[in-house]
Amino acid sequence: MELVIVPVAHVSKKSVEKVRETVLNEKPDAIAVELCEARLHAMLAKKTSFRGNDAVRNPLYFIFYLIQRMLGEIFRVKPGSEMFEAVKLASELQIPLYLVDRDINRTMQRLNTISIKEKLMLVFQSPFSIPFFIFKMPRNLEELMARQNIERIMEEFKARFPSFYRVLVEERDAHMAARVSEISAEKVVLVVGAGHVKGIASLMGDVLVRVA
Repeated sequence: MELVIVPVAHVSKKSVEKVRETVLNEKPDAIAVELCEARLHAMLAKKTSFRGNDAVRNPLYFIFYLIQRMLGEIFRVKPGSEMFEAVKLASELQIPLYLVDRDINRTMQRLNTISIKEKLMLVFQSPFSIPFFIFKMPRNLEELMARQNIERIMEEFKARFPSFYRVLVEERDAHMAARVSEISAEKVVLVVGAGHVKGIASLMGDVLVRVA
């Protein structure tokens, strides 16, 4: 298998363009996306995958969702547009589509196991906190998406919030890598958030991996 990974930001118009460009140029035998069934259905129905009781059970994940919506307004693009583009292309070009992310409900359950202390630290001390996104978020998303910046941000996140990093990044990297490895295709285009690229690539064994 040859795996072509498309790193995206979930609120970037250029990410949408990059997905289309890569799929059309690479002509893959399969397209894999960082979605689960629940998130895909919610996206296609143009609804949030969160219900009121979800927000009560796991307010932090709901905060992440609100931050993503906020960034979508800042950058004038709907959150998840790059995933929708990949799904649409798979349908238009009749390319098999694979949903490789862990079910969102399982991820929310895992978030519930994180200590209250680390949850409070994330909200009030992190550069990923709500005040940061409201007042300090750079308008140049392409600069933020540079590989060295993504790796620096992820390393800082891991150092400060190891439990969150394990649940949101490492566990999902392992899940997605395993799911992609099961795909029977010569060339696969994988569309994932930029923060997952390094981890997934490192878990693909003998698979030839390229980053678009």
